[in-house]
Amino acid sequence: MTKPRIFTIILTSLIFSFGSAARSELIVNGSFESGPFTPDFSGGDYETILPGKTTLTGWVVGGAGINRHISTTGFGPAHSGDLMVDLNLNGDPNGQSGTLSQSFATSMGSAYTLRFYLAGPGLFFADPREVRVQVAALDVVLSQPASQESNLVWGEQVLQFTAVDTTTTLTFSTVDASAYWGPFLDDVSVTAVPEPATIWMLGMAGIGLAHVARRRGRGRAAG
Repeated sequence: MTKPRIFTIILTSLIFSFGSAARSELIVNGSFESGPFTPDFSGGDYETILPGKTTLTGWVVGGAGINRHISTTGFGPAHSGDLMVDLNLNGDPNGQSGTLSQSFATSMGSAYTLRFYLAGPGLFFADPREVRVQVAALDVVLSQPASQESNLVWGEQVLQFTAVDTTTTLTFSTVDASAYWGPFLDDVSVTAVPEPATIWMLGMAGIGLAHVARRRGRGRAAG
């Protein structure tokens, strides 16, 4: 095997390794597809998940509880897959929000990116639909314009946060729990933001590969 070939393999492996580390997903079951889906009634399109119930893999349900909906021709679609979470438990009359939380390992002082998709079914409820997000030192309210329940419009929400401990907890809750359908969530994701040194190494590796490619091109031209 020639030296340029070996060099190319090493550089490609470095790029793959650093890129995979930077994209490593920290959230379990971010699309809410895992865990048995049992409708509240035969042929129904949603299930009630009360605090203490463990059917939603990876997540802890608190507050008043939540609903998990499945896409149907009259309700949906989910952003991906078939299932999505409603933080309002059938419009709690006492205004108590359902909460959805997950804890994951982090490196103190490191930066992370949270991404998720938000929708607000039903034009007759609060518009825009709002969700409260608590993670590390952040406590913010994000919103998405309401849309027809049969044609949900999902908006990507992106936050960056810095870990303040070796374990970080992400919690979602609704701002207005009185509406029958509250903020809907799907495709929750948390990934580490690459350190500057990693970005530099990726850049140098890319330059190295480009240099090897140019040398090969010149060699073929000369031959």
